Parts: sequence; C-alpha cells; structure tokens
Amino acid sequence: MKRIDKIYNYILKNSKNFNKDKFLDQKGFSAQEIGEKLDILRNNVSKELNILCREKKIIKIKNRPVMYFDRSCLENILSIKLPEDLEEILDVNILLSSPSNAFTENKSPFNYLIGANTSLKNQIEQAKAALMYPPNGLHTLIIGGTGVGKSLFANIMYEYSKYIKRLSKDAPFVVFNCADYANNPQLLLSYIFGHIKGSFIGAAKETDGIVSRADGGILLLDEIHRLPHEAQEIVFHFMDTGTYNKLGETGSTRRASILLIGSTTEDPNSTLLNTFIRKIPITITIPSFDERPIDDQIELIHYLLSNEAQRVNKTIKISAESIEALIRSTSYGNVGQLKLNIQLACGKGFLNCINTDECIDINLNLFPSNIKNKILTFSAKGKVNVTECDTIPNTITIQPDGDKTFLETDDYKPHFNIYNIVEDKTSALHEEGMSDDYIKDFITTDINIHLKQFYARLKNDTNRREVLLKIVNKDIVEFVEEIKALAESRLNRKLNERFIYAVSLHFSALFNRIKKRKVSFSSHIELQLSVNNKEYDVATEIHQLTQKRYNMTIPAIEVDSLSLLLASIQESSHQERVGIVVASHGSSAATSMVAVARKLFDVDNILAVDIPLEMTPSDILQTVIEKVKIVDEGKGVLLLVDMGSLNNLSDVINEHTNINTKSLDMVSTQLVLEAVRACSLYNTNLNTVYSYLINGFRGYANNIITEY
Repeated sequence: MKRIDKIYNYILKNSKNFNKDKFLDQKGFSAQEIGEKLDILRNNVSKELNILCREKKIIKIKNRPVMYFDRSCLENILSIKLPEDLEEILDVNILLSSPSNAFTENKSPFNYLIGANTSLKNQIEQAKAALMYPPNGLHTLIIGGTGVGKSLFANIMYEYSKYIKRLSKDAPFVVFNCADYANNPQLLLSYIFGHIKGSFIGAAKETDGIVSRADGGILLLDEIHRLPHEAQEIVFHFMDTGTYNKLGETGSTRRASILLIGSTTEDPNSTLLNTFIRKIPITITIPSFDERPIDDQIELIHYLLSNEAQRVNKTIKISAESIEALIRSTSYGNVGQLKLNIQLACGKGFLNCINTDECIDINLNLFPSNIKNKILTFSAKGKVNVTECDTIPNTITIQPDGDKTFLETDDYKPHFNIYNIVEDKTSALHEEGMSDDYIKDFITTDINIHLKQFYARLKNDTNRREVLLKIVNKDIVEFVEEIKALAESRLNRKLNERFIYAVSLHFSALFNRIKKRKVSFSSHIELQLSVNNKEYDVATEIHQLTQKRYNMTIPAIEVDSLSLLLASIQESSHQERVGIVVASHGSSAATSMVAVARKLFDVDNILAVDIPLEMTPSDILQTVIEKVKIVDEGKGVLLLVDMGSLNNLSDVINEHTNINTKSLDMVSTQLVLEAVRACSLYNTNLNTVYSYLINGFRGYANNIITEY
C-alpha cells in the first residue's frame, strides 16, 4: 500500500469514530500524531496531507497545531455540505454558528491578515470601501512607520479586488519606489510614464512606463512623499483625467485605467501638495507594533517563528520570557525589527542543535543583553502590563507544517557566504565559456559588492560584534580575529572589520555544509592566483590552521576563496581606485547614468557633470577639473564623455592638475557600468581599465549566447 493511502485510511478509520462533541474537542488529527502512529516522518506526512486536501478527500482545520479530518465524515457529523473548492476551515465556531459566512467571508484575502478582526478591522473596512466604490474604486494613501506592513496591505487590497471580481485574475499589480529616482525628476517621469526616442540623451528607443504596464490593475507608489512637486502635478493630472503623455511627447494623449495606492512613512500634509492630497480621498493608517493588542503581537511572533521552522525544517519551542522580551524590544522597527530579532535567535538556536534531531529551543540566553534586559524593566509606555503578561503562554511549540498567509512578500536572503558566491557563479560563468582570468576578476568584484551590502546592514548598529555573535559561534569569531592578526602581520597592512564579519559568517556556513556533506571535495573550479601572490600564501597558511583547529578536512577551493577575500578587503585608506567622471551635454544625462551605477555597485568613486548647451568651454573645463580633483584617489581618473570635443579635455586636465587622466567618448550606461566594475577590481590601474574599455569591451549583449 502506498504511503498516501496508509495516511488516508488512518484518517478515514478514526474519523468514523468521532461524534460532534468529540470533533469540537479534538478537531481532528495532527501530522505529528499520524506520523508517530504510522511510523512515517512527519515531513512526509505533511506532504501527503496537502495532496489529500487538494484531492478534496480530507479537510484542513486551522488550529494550533493544524488538524486534518475526513471530509465526508465531517459533513455527516455537522449535517452540512462543504463547498467543492474548499480545502481548509479557518474557524470551526463560525462554521457551526453561520456556515455561509465560514465559506464566503473567511475566504477573503483580508482574513489572512493578523489583526483582521482586531487592530486592522477598521483599516480593512476602509480598504474594502475604497475598492468597491463605483465605478473603478477610490485612490488610496497608506500611512505608517517603517516595517508595519504598508506594502503588504496594498498587496492584499489587490488580491481582494480580484476576489470580488473588480479586477480580472490576470490584472497587473505594479510597485514603484519613488525614492529610487527622487533626485532626477526627468528620469523618474520617464519610468512612470515612459519616453519617446530622442526625448533625452541616451533615449535610443521609445519605452513604455509603469503606467502602461499597470493599465487595468493597481499601481503602488511606495515612498510617495519622495515624488518631487513637478511629478506630483503630472501624476495628479493623470489621476484626474486618466490621460498622460510619454516624456518628450506632444500632441498625443494616452489613456490608462489604474487604481493608485500610495504609501508613506511621513505626514502627507507636510510632504505632498494639497491638490495632490485632495485627489486621494481614502487615507488608511497602519498601526505600529506597539499599538497592536497583545494577542496580535503573540500571533505575529507565532507566524514569524513558523516561517523559520519551515526554513530549517525543525520544530521550534519558545519560552514565555523570550516572547515577552521580543515584544518589549520591538519599537521603531515594528514587525520588520521583530522579524530580524527572531531570525537571529533562531539562527543561534539552530547552530546549537544542528547535528541532532532536537528542536530549536529559544530562551533568554540566545538574546543579546539589549533584548534580554527589556524583560526586567517596563518602558515608559508600559508596553506589556501584568494582565497582558498572563495571556502569554508558558511555551509555544511550532511545527514546520506551514500555513497559507499573506504576511510576508519579501524573499528570504541568506547571510553572506563567499563559498556560495564562488561555487555557484563560477559554474555559471564556465558554462558561458568565460576564461578563468575573467571569472576571477568577476568574482572578486562580486565579493566586494556583497561585502558592502552586508556591511551596510550592520553599520548603524552600535555594537557590531554583538550582532555577529547572535548568529555565529563565539569560538569561530575569536578564531577569525586571530586569523586577522596573522594576515595583517604577513601582508604588512591593516584589514578592517569587514574581514571578521565576512570570514566568520563564511566559516560558520562552510562548517555546517561540511557536517551535512554538502561540500564538494573534487571541485572543477580553477581560480588559483599566482603562486607568488602574497594573499595566496597567507590563505594557504590559514587553510592549514583551520583544518588543524577544527579537526576537519576543508576543500582546497577554500584557499582560492580566502585569497580573493584577502585581496578584496583592505583598510579604506589603502583602497586606492581609479576615479571616474561622466560628462555629458543636457540637464541630467550624466547624472542619470551615474545614479544607475551607484545604485547597482554601491560605489562613491564616480561623479557626474551635466553640461548645459549654453555653457562656455572654459566653464566646462573648470567644472570637470573640480570633479576630477574630488574623485582622484591617486590612481588617475577616467573621463567618460558624450562628444569628441570633450574627449580632448584629458590632456589639458593633466597639465593643469598633474592628475593622470584618460578619456573615452560615446558614453553609454553600459560603458559606465563596465567602467565602474573594472575600476572596482583590486590592483587595477588607469591604463589597464582604459585599454580594456577601448579594445575589449563590446557591450553586455555580446556575452549572451542565444540558441535557436
């Protein structure tokens, strides 16, 4: 007999023994119980149960834990007929008191929101009114602090619009963050409304904007307070008339039917035009975590822990003291901050039981002092009073079963892991026929970018080592600190804190992979640096010390990984790079290209010069010279210009400043991006970059192999 048949037979046989009272008392059978009775792994039981639900043989009952019951037996016991498409029941009490409501309103996307009947009840009623208002709904503004769930709420409004059939099933939902181009109104309007060919320098072809893509659906303008007044007026005209023109277009009026939702953390009266605000009649304020009732707070913690249980495929148990500490320590960051604190605690708890079948036990010892101490004092607001404390259960146990919910929309992003970067991207680049030298350069740049992104997340924390110790074993951190001192001595240069963070996280992930036997010891990757390279020699020594310290065999690729890491992370005073100045005629062409490069690569060694057509040659020269002086770090400056006349500036600048300068004309966004990438490589000089760009770079399209 197949496993799924065994499971179904168990549920069917035992469901027949239930009457109404027994069902209301027990609600059914959990995956854990079924697994123990049939000697089947609980994860496999859960998989088969989900299939049986989809086949409409059993029904899922939202409970803690989730319960399952035979569908036909339930109908007989309660004398009801379940809808054919129903797979789960959210509330058995509603099912008994008002069956019709249990099958209609409870299927609404809003009912999946935590707080739907408490802290978000009024907000949901406002949203429903806005969406159902004839003929096409009312434009809406969502207000709330960082991390309260504004984007999530907008997403639920979109799902509800489809649920009530106000929108079609394939209607678009487009999200645009107004902060991305807030300092460049021209580019921002181009992204929103599109542009025609030649409307500005670099506009090589006509392009549709997000308004066109959102036609027939909903457009979410996130951080709408960052819209410049000029853009607000144009968006206001669109909301008022439903018509718009692409940037640079005259005499042509386009139409789009869109429901606009804006979200902001700011007071709209101080950031948005009065005419703009008046065109948005519905304002919905999402409460902060502090303002939510204790039951909502506990349910949010339960849900976030459930996510972590699914990710690590382990049961999680959390104490009442830990729940209270999490509640008290969640302030400015709201649910986003709560999520981070939970992930850090689960990460540390996971390491404690990584090689066992034990559950993740979250207690106060897993939290840093700034969270742990919150349980000892009451805040000025008195977040959790004595009565509320009584509602917190002694422990909560979460199985990795997984329930459908709309709480999260972001993807889980694991911590920095250099091994994954080298392993995964090397394979992909090898398949594209790239040389080892090219791969080595590419990965070095990629590591730099990943490090900057990771370090940026820690830079505002007052105690960064404490943050690191939340997720990495103390012994590993101390060992990496010893390695850092050794490397500084061998290389005769200082390494900054990024080395400790990156290598500690990397080692922690690597050791776990080795223990789980997920590391290849026969890798085809060949990225070794020169035998005479100092970083490679030091990496070899570290590799040997690590094997001895932890008594394990570590793949040889680690020498290459550590070599790249040592070459990539240096004290900022020693990280001299080639500077870049982009100069182009027009009001914002150069600024636009530089903004894209800064966003993608997170660099500060590039500046823009926008040159009005009426600007005199002498003024142009003086302006460019000032930018060259600012961006020069001692390794020269690369000028990227749009016209041949500007191409002659490099010789004059060399004479005036004694700064080595070279220039390339016919600048494009692709050229700017590749220049930034090339200048980010360790030990790159101006001549090498210039020679590569003028002789070797032919655009990104040439690197793509298309099969027909």
